[in-house]
Amino acid sequence: MLKSLHLSAVVLVLLIARSVHADDALSRQVLPKGLQIVFRETHATPLVSLELWILAGARDEGPGELGCAHFLEHMLFKGTHLRPAGQVDTDIERLGAILNAATGPDYARYYTVAPARNLSPALEILADVVRNAILPASKVERERAVILDEIAQHRATQSSRLVDQLYALTLAPLPYSHPPAGTAATIAACTRDGMKRFYDRCYVPERALLVIVGDIEPARALSESTAIFGNWQRGGQASDQATAVAIPLPRASQSHLADPGPRRAVGMAFIGPPASSPAAAVAQVTQALLGTRNGGRFAATECAAHYSPRRDTSLFILTNEGAAGDGPLRQALQRLQTSAPTESEMAAVVGREAADARLETQRAGGLALRLGTGIISGAPPDQEARLRAVTPAQVSAFARGWLDLRHAVTLWLEPSFPGETP
Repeated sequence: MLKSLHLSAVVLVLLIARSVHADDALSRQVLPKGLQIVFRETHATPLVSLELWILAGARDEGPGELGCAHFLEHMLFKGTHLRPAGQVDTDIERLGAILNAATGPDYARYYTVAPARNLSPALEILADVVRNAILPASKVERERAVILDEIAQHRATQSSRLVDQLYALTLAPLPYSHPPAGTAATIAACTRDGMKRFYDRCYVPERALLVIVGDIEPARALSESTAIFGNWQRGGQASDQATAVAIPLPRASQSHLADPGPRRAVGMAFIGPPASSPAAAVAQVTQALLGTRNGGRFAATECAAHYSPRRDTSLFILTNEGAAGDGPLRQALQRLQTSAPTESEMAAVVGREAADARLETQRAGGLALRLGTGIISGAPPDQEARLRAVTPAQVSAFARGWLDLRHAVTLWLEPSFPGETP
């Protein structure tokens, strides 16, 4: 179940949120034990999307727990006190739905889309999976093999290896330096006892967000959610999630690693703003301007820009998997630092991203995903207004300040040859 959000999704998550709040279509409640619930009523289809987000991602792993967040996500489907292994899938399929999950840097996410008439039984299954997992020891080794295969598939692409290594170099020893899915080494070392400790500490209502979007009446959805989740007991520990960790700017550095890829690749990592920062909107526009997806005079051939804002400090990464090396990356930055984008270039970029967001949020599942991602990452609710307010001067200032080459961590992946160990 190794999944990831699109790299631009976190900042774009609430492109529609301003209008949602403006017409009061978004409702929020916090149950007495701490569970936050968000409701969005939309009657385009007779479906309801349910998303249960837990602040239990790689960010929350402590000593001896590396890899536990992702491993635990898998193990929650291996049986509960009410349902033996396999029964969860059978029960949810009888409702015309499929239950799935994903792990990210800041969260574990459990989600389904079901017929609206089945809201209550779908909620009950979701609650059972998350609250009552037994983590059977007999299933651990089989699931370990599944996860190791997922990691191998992820690392099969050079771009994934490059970005993972840049996080490791730039943010070590902080939790964000580790891939959310874990590594082959951390998954191999993960134990059931470690997962149980992580589960008991993090899977508590004060660290949880339930998003319900679709053909529902909020009053009914609240009543049924309260009946099912209302007795979920607090963990008794502070969530420790509100404050972003400040990361000192690194000095410019160059590293080289042997890599099994067929060609040379290079990446530059810069410290970037967290999702809650006003600079996150500027970073998103800058990413779009530098990315080849939008074209334009700031994009470089075979280069890509990566910015995925998180609750804490994020990275802004530029990569080139072509033969030209880091020259195009430096040239693209120099153009942006010395020549501000025009108003029309800015409008085109923001317009394309907004159109993508509108298309995605026409589905209940897409809307629930974006709402949940925004809230869990700490993104402000007026993100569309912030994006549209970004000025060309702010973009150039961001490129000069945040993307200063004196603080770039540069990594070269060099093709390895037979007999070499990457």
